[in-house]
Amino acid sequence: MRFSHVRNRILRWGRRGAHSNSDDIADDDRARVMGLNPTRIPSGRQWRLIPEFLSPSERRWIRGFITAAVISFVTLLIGIGMQFMARVPQAGGTVTIGLVGSPQFINPILARDGTIDADLTKLMFRGLVRIDENLLPVPDLAESITLSEDRTQYTVTLRPNLYWSDDEPLTADDVKFTIDTIKDAEFASPHRALFTSATVEVTDDRTVVFTLEKPLAAFGTYLELGILPRHVWSDATPQTMALAELNVKPINNGPYKFLSVTKDRSGAVRQMTFVRNKSAAIQPYLQKLNIKFYAERTAAIDALRTDAIDIFGGLTPDEVSALPKKIVRTTTPISQLTAVFINQRDNPVLRAKEVRRALAMTVDRQGLIEASLPGLADVLQGPVLPGYPGFLSDLTIPPLDPVAANAALEEAGWKRNDAGIRQKGATQFVFAVTAPDDPVYRVVAESLAEGWRTLGAGVEVKLIDPSRIQRDTIKPRDYEILLFGQIHDTDGDLYPFWHSSQQRDPGYNLSLFFNKQLDTDLEDARTTDSLDKRIADYQSFQRIVADEIPAIFLYQHRYVQGHRSSVKIPQAKQLVSPSDRFLLTANWYTRTKISWR
Repeated sequence: MRFSHVRNRILRWGRRGAHSNSDDIADDDRARVMGLNPTRIPSGRQWRLIPEFLSPSERRWIRGFITAAVISFVTLLIGIGMQFMARVPQAGGTVTIGLVGSPQFINPILARDGTIDADLTKLMFRGLVRIDENLLPVPDLAESITLSEDRTQYTVTLRPNLYWSDDEPLTADDVKFTIDTIKDAEFASPHRALFTSATVEVTDDRTVVFTLEKPLAAFGTYLELGILPRHVWSDATPQTMALAELNVKPINNGPYKFLSVTKDRSGAVRQMTFVRNKSAAIQPYLQKLNIKFYAERTAAIDALRTDAIDIFGGLTPDEVSALPKKIVRTTTPISQLTAVFINQRDNPVLRAKEVRRALAMTVDRQGLIEASLPGLADVLQGPVLPGYPGFLSDLTIPPLDPVAANAALEEAGWKRNDAGIRQKGATQFVFAVTAPDDPVYRVVAESLAEGWRTLGAGVEVKLIDPSRIQRDTIKPRDYEILLFGQIHDTDGDLYPFWHSSQQRDPGYNLSLFFNKQLDTDLEDARTTDSLDKRIADYQSFQRIVADEIPAIFLYQHRYVQGHRSSVKIPQAKQLVSPSDRFLLTANWYTRTKISWR
């Protein structure tokens, strides 16, 4: 609004006064107004007079305009500020984790894979290396690792200023003590086989040398195993180590340290509390971790549902679907696959390549996942898992085409008899599928059998008690087709699963498959120190398996955790084992703050 207009309104108001008919008085008023400020720019006093000469509607319009302008300006400032600021994790807070069972050995020497002991050992103890998101070993407690020219000697230099949770220094003597104890058969360490061919020598407080009998490409990943403190365990014998209180009240080197333990009347551990370890090289965001232990899964699920715990992992499809919406589901690919392993030893039908190919052409992998593990698995086409060296995303496998599969069998001479079962000469197209008696396996086995029956196959499904299947079925290789899972290690070594020397127990060549070139590829891959050579060997291996079809690979599993929305868990690219989720607890947080980028 122009000031002259306001000024004129003031003058007109003055003329409507008692002396409005007096030109002299009007001129005097005009002079007074102009005397407030002789320029066309209003003075402060004039601005304060403006509201008195505005109509109500004009005053409302101006107030609205000013309010909108202020809001727009503040919004603009916030938008600009947010480009240079971000919400970041803040130290503090407590998280309560639920586990099923009771810990015995929070001890890297004694903890067995797949147990809650392994879970807690991953939480409490760090190794010389850690496995990065590309599944390759990188230094952790180690500052550097040097490999000799003949690839048999690893010289490890520790980081400076490493300490245990009791503030004692961590040295090369601790490393040697740990490995020597693992190698001692009387301690019955489940990790003994990893280090039987290695000797350990300490050259100074920060340097330790591992010497192997022959090159082993996977050895670097073995150094992920946690280190045990010599100064508190040096007097332990095989008998006293298993009974030591330090197994549940550990002195450790991880981001959290032991604070307290609660046991029930029977002596079973029911709760443990850990706090931030100020001596650790990596400082976590959380101040405290509570671990609650439950005898049954149902009790742990109820605790998650009622907020008695903040997080619980390893959820099954039924458990996931039963959780309330307030529980966040986090799924992560894990190094576990499920496949159909075809034993060609006893059943002549399965020796025919056209039969194995036809079986593969009726397998709807995505359909199997949707029927048994919706959202909890990913389609897998070959024996190498995504992320591992040599994985082929474009591996050529038989296409899903039941019509073509039937035609191929017909052309190969497999004719349907009066009962609708195909046969070739005197050999009938009949076999059995064996699987663990488990809800997921049951659905998958029946779905596979139904598809294969459309080919004219006589298929029997045998479901075996999971507690007996290793002893009664897998160890003696007493099956024709086996539906089962395999868990791959960090190193991705496929020798134990497919080399012909592993056809018998305790090997894991479940298809009893032999191929000379495949054996050579696996032997070379486990000894070379060249990643490019290892990749080439594994790609050759995959193409042989895809062509010969000793197995039909179905899917890779996903590990599922349920947690409260207040707990922020950075997503891992992949887990090698369920216990690996505890390697990331230093990055968990419940509190945030605004900080400059």
